[in-house]
Amino acid sequence: MNDISCDELMKNRYNGKTTTENFSEQLFIDLISPSKLFIIYRQCWGRQTSFDPHTLSMSKKNGFMCIDFILIPTKKARDNGWSYGPVGVETKAFGVKTGPAYSQALDYRDCIWEFDEKLHPNFWINLKYIFVFPHDNDQSVVGVMASIESQQRIGHIFPYGHHGEKNIKFYIGQRLILNIDNDNNFIIHNVVCGEKSGSR
Repeated sequence: MNDISCDELMKNRYNGKTTTENFSEQLFIDLISPSKLFIIYRQCWGRQTSFDPHTLSMSKKNGFMCIDFILIPTKKARDNGWSYGPVGVETKAFGVKTGPAYSQALDYRDCIWEFDEKLHPNFWINLKYIFVFPHDNDQSVVGVMASIESQQRIGHIFPYGHHGEKNIKFYIGQRLILNIDNDNNFIIHNVVCGEKSGSR
């Protein structure tokens, strides 16, 4: 994929144009792969372990879901402090609302996933965190929304630095948990969130 600058993405968005979801998927792979922090699995199928009786999702899809990416941390990531286990990523097109992707992330959080049917048949995992990519502004999740992200174990990923350089950032609420810069240098921050239930 040819490099695309943050300015070009901003221009497309403010002109009312959007990219495709396929573009976002390929961009995510291009940004995350060089760091060698994760083994990337695409289009993984899962099963809901619970469902809301007030929705039709279970009856429509028989409880099956498909997430865009599952990231399995490599030894490099684990040795450098990654403690979040496997995580999921749901992509969306640039310039479209994030609401539908967040709704999907909520559904995916309550699934078990078969990430490699051929290599690991009948091996299912749960994902502690689901991230939405891309998020348009790395400082826009504040207040109530940041609290909801933290408690519901949903994060967001911002793909660029403020000057258009590649700088992929994983956030949970306002907490930065992973920063990978243009040279694939990275910093992992371990935070604890989403582990309470009932009264806060």
